[in-house]
Amino acid sequence: MFAICDEFEFYGYRRVGAALRQQDLIVNHKKIRLLMRQHDLHPKIRRQLQPA
Repeated sequence: MFAICDEFEFYGYRRVGAALRQQDLIVNHKKIRLLMRQHDLHPKIRRQLQPA
């Protein structure tokens, strides 16, 4: 999970869970949220460009 969050800074708990499922690791979404919160793995927020 740490490697996923380091590589993809914008991934929240849903995308992290999907990436873990691709690696054949099944983890409850509540557990992912708890671990991300405990280890301060907050996703960066992408800012939308304002139309000119």
